[in-house]
Amino acid sequence: MAYQLNSKTVLRGGAALLIGTTADNGIQTRSVSSSNPQFANAFAEPIMTLGTGVPLTPAQIAWPNFDPSHFPVVSPLTPGAPGTAPGQWIDRNAGYPSKSYQWSFGVQREILRNLVVDVAYVGNRGVWLPSTGAVNYNANTPQSLSAQGIDITSATDQKILAAQITTAAAGRFQNRLPYPGFSGTVAQSLRPYPQFNSAPTALWAPLGDNWYNSMQLKVIKRLSHGLDVSYNFTWSKSLQNGIEAVGNDIFNRSTDRSISGLDRPLVSNINITYTVPPPAWAGNQILKYVLSDWTTGAILTYASGTPILVPSNLTASLSALTFGTTSNLTRVAGVPLFLQDLNCHCFDPTKTLVLNKDAWVAPPAGTYSPTPPYYNDYRSQRRPTENFNMGRTFRIRESMSLSIRAEFVNIFNRTVLPNPNPGSGLGAVSPLTAPTCFNSGVSGLTGVCSASSGAYASGFGFENTAQITGGVRTGQIVARFRF
Repeated sequence: MAYQLNSKTVLRGGAALLIGTTADNGIQTRSVSSSNPQFANAFAEPIMTLGTGVPLTPAQIAWPNFDPSHFPVVSPLTPGAPGTAPGQWIDRNAGYPSKSYQWSFGVQREILRNLVVDVAYVGNRGVWLPSTGAVNYNANTPQSLSAQGIDITSATDQKILAAQITTAAAGRFQNRLPYPGFSGTVAQSLRPYPQFNSAPTALWAPLGDNWYNSMQLKVIKRLSHGLDVSYNFTWSKSLQNGIEAVGNDIFNRSTDRSISGLDRPLVSNINITYTVPPPAWAGNQILKYVLSDWTTGAILTYASGTPILVPSNLTASLSALTFGTTSNLTRVAGVPLFLQDLNCHCFDPTKTLVLNKDAWVAPPAGTYSPTPPYYNDYRSQRRPTENFNMGRTFRIRESMSLSIRAEFVNIFNRTVLPNPNPGSGLGAVSPLTAPTCFNSGVSGLTGVCSASSGAYASGFGFENTAQITGGVRTGQIVARFRF
């Protein structure tokens, strides 16, 4: 809707509901066959029916399989050590279409002649979006373990879960096999599908959510006196849950809600075009012709840096006991996240680690961290875009013209460093030590540098200058003669 309040002011608003299509793209037909030959007992008598399912082979029958149409079968087919789960299982909510609610309202006002300002609020809410890593079909949930009398936070119960089921360390679970011939840990035996040592990927699980809220400002200077300027400013916040495969605790998905890994709260775009008028001081007509009608332009973008992923927790054995996701480290309140301002251009990245390892600690044993995947104040370097161009078309005659154009990218030759290494998490080093130079690399939150050069080669908070792919000023000049 639009409503003209007066000759210079217009109110605008809008709303929409977008319903996505069902996730049916890329379906591959699967064939179900049996290597166990079957024959009809008499003419016109069916070999099989849908009610009884595909006849099983002896190897399949050996399993305690109560579903006669069970497919796919476990690998290996014979009972024993758990095999690999099938690649994908269709989620029970698959086929539910995504929904996106969008709305906006704003005001447009003419401030001066040829100068218009437009301010609007734009929002979006998405539900039932395709999700990655938000569900695990073959994990030991805290509720299922509690039903077995196991406290996942107890050190004693953690040792029982990690013990082989045939040993005395398994305690009351010793030799409590989920099926004949099983071999593995107690934790493996308690999984929903103990015959699988992995979890199939959830296909088309519509568990993703997103939120977007923004204030958008536009200032437009219409073409006059050879000048055309537009300025766009966006102040926004983008949230997601279950979309970007950066979950922390799949058993408590509310803790995974965080800002998006692509979130940039402040973005400014400036577009300037200016056409040089004939100079009044040039009395010579030829000189006026040569100097006038040149068009110059600039496209400038300045924005916040993108969020840095929170380090994961590698010391906890939680993933080996629940088979869920690896939890994040926990942020230490009041401890600075950075050792160096990433935007100051005042340090040598080969000799400086920019992230503070002391800002993160492992959560208590047997618990998931409440830390979300991203924080608003934990961001990479700002990366401005500054491009410039100029050109002119000379009309020689009606059928002939000469065009000259020069284009420059990164006109101010800014060096853009890669994102700092977010770290692979806390390793077995305890307590953590200050960054130290080593001849060989080690994972974790310590720095690694070359003894010969004294420069860091890796480590938590290291900015690898060898990975710089941009930051070099480039330009090209193009001339075209048309006839």
